[in-house]
Amino acid sequence: MVVAKWSGSFPNLCSGEWTLIVDGKDVSDKIPEELRKSNMNTYGSYEWWHFDDDGEEEWERYHDGLECEEWIKENRCWLDTISTDHNTQSDIFCAINASDWRPGSCGGCI
Repeated sequence: MVVAKWSGSFPNLCSGEWTLIVDGKDVSDKIPEELRKSNMNTYGSYEWWHFDDDGEEEWERYHDGLECEEWIKENRCWLDTISTDHNTQSDIFCAINASDWRPGSCGGCI
């Protein structure tokens, strides 16, 4: 069983840290330092906001990130320190993907 949690929330979604639990064990320290406090680049539909020409806030939906197989390949160096089992690595992707985010996606900085 894999559980991934991002600690950031509105109004400061961009400020947080990942917690990763695999089979009841906290393996968050296996996530590279540069990824622990950032989005994980998993594929998904995200939103970002900006102001239009009239000064009104505007939200746009877009798709971004790597799909499961690409993401595993890109992150294999640290995933292998947790488990070399492909199913477990896929479960890690799915758990992180469910909470992944992008800068500007919560609107807290509006």
